[in-house]
Amino acid sequence: MISLSGWAGRAATVAGVAGAAAAIDLVAKAVAEAWLEEGAVRGALPFIDLSLSFNHGISFSLFPAHDESSLALLLAIQGTLTCLVAGWALAAGGGLERLGLAAIAGGAAGNFVDRLMDGVVTDYLDLHTGGIRWFTFNLADVWISAGVVLLLLDGLPLRRGHRSAGGQSREGPDSAEPQPRQPVINPSSPGSEADLGEADMLKTITLGLALLLALSACQDGQYAASTRHLAPIPPATLALMSAKGVSPADPILMRAYKKESEIELWKRGADGKYALLKTYPMCRWSGQLGPKTREGDRQAPEGFYAVTPASMNPNSSLYLSFNLGYPNEYDRSLGRTGAHLMVHGSCSSRGCFAMTDEAISELYAVVREAFAGGQRAVQFQSYPFRMTPENMARHRQDPNIAFWRNLKEGSDRFEVTRAEPGVGVADGRYVFDAGDEATAGAVARKQADDERQVAALVASGTPAVRLVYEDGGQHRSFRETMVAAGGGLGEVSRPEALAAGPREVAVPAAGPVALAGKRDPVRGAAALKPTGPGGTEAERQRLLKIFAAAGADQE
Repeated sequence: MISLSGWAGRAATVAGVAGAAAAIDLVAKAVAEAWLEEGAVRGALPFIDLSLSFNHGISFSLFPAHDESSLALLLAIQGTLTCLVAGWALAAGGGLERLGLAAIAGGAAGNFVDRLMDGVVTDYLDLHTGGIRWFTFNLADVWISAGVVLLLLDGLPLRRGHRSAGGQSREGPDSAEPQPRQPVINPSSPGSEADLGEADMLKTITLGLALLLALSACQDGQYAASTRHLAPIPPATLALMSAKGVSPADPILMRAYKKESEIELWKRGADGKYALLKTYPMCRWSGQLGPKTREGDRQAPEGFYAVTPASMNPNSSLYLSFNLGYPNEYDRSLGRTGAHLMVHGSCSSRGCFAMTDEAISELYAVVREAFAGGQRAVQFQSYPFRMTPENMARHRQDPNIAFWRNLKEGSDRFEVTRAEPGVGVADGRYVFDAGDEATAGAVARKQADDERQVAALVASGTPAVRLVYEDGGQHRSFRETMVAAGGGLGEVSRPEALAAGPREVAVPAAGPVALAGKRDPVRGAAALKPTGPGGTEAERQRLLKIFAAAGADQE
């Protein structure tokens, strides 16, 4: 029997080791997410680099959980295993065995809490030798691996012989009664201590490796000497440039639209005006229409950003990527937080624009050649939707409408001049170069004409709506591909959120909020007023609460 004080000592050891391991791991993950850019590689040691990535599965990305049901199952399995290991640690007789199991439990708890909070496990330590990157892992994986090593050391025949010679049973020093010395058994006889030790050792190895596989969250590496960032511009795109009278070295500009899930690529010609070269469909973006305001809100940014040569990431874990430069001066003036918002490959998004590996390879090459031609920064205009009178009329009651009208000023200037608008920040809003008198007049006439069209649409009964997404959207061509091919896009983040598409929440000028096509009012909803250019932050927050309540009541 083990005394009460013995159990208390064991519990203190297990809780102390496991708690410290989990806490250190979670702090390290938080620092990595704040400091590192997803997919970028920073040298640390001759054989370990720092590279932020996210694992949806267990070891080597096995059994990835991309929907809520599979995530719940994975969490249940890993949580159960973590509790079993902690219980095993309390019952362990040897000090080395208990220490190893406590380390495994602590590492497993770190990965479990990380997955519970974010749906994925954060990895950031990239092991490599020569030209090969073997796998990416985290400190929790280190604790689990160290614990397995301690288990194996505890099971070595040498240690078993030492314990037997010392007359100590597997109960260890916590046993309340001394144990008698065990009789010597002929090692060559069947069922001898040597045979039992080898069998026990085999069981320990098997169990240790199983725990390492199930509870750790390392990921496969990749070849460090990848040349994917040097891929040439495809011949078809070069032919398109030639037909429009532009070259790969000419400057470019990009425009993104969330609602339409498209990114436009524009090229500047010899006349100094930009012409639309190509439109790329987005495979995935996350969040809702509206700007990104804080770290972790899953929002893709909206506004005017600058992509520089330093933004290019040839070593991205998402094939290739470039950083949009969020937060920009405007975002910082409003105290907005977050970092590492990218355009990248794959079809998975946590606030970025995912384009598939094939599309980002082409776009990356186009951007690279523009920089090689002397362009110092590429303007990236990110909008909630195309700034048409129809869209402005339908979204006129959205809490973000004042911000979107501000974005439209820059969009209008580009539409009129086909020149990159000069962008500044003053008094919490974007300001744009007016240009000469003729340009300013042309922009003003376009804006007045658009406002007349909006007024006519409202007068004709165009409803005011707000689009509510489960978690972002995807271009219809990819949805058709997923249905036709039963997948075929690789990893797709939250596919269940794409199934239904956005819901339209109707926002009457006065009265209750209701889903379009339904008559059920939301109890207690106040009359809605457009925020307009002078809308206050308090009014915006009030409308956001009403919309949130409307969405909750209609589900």
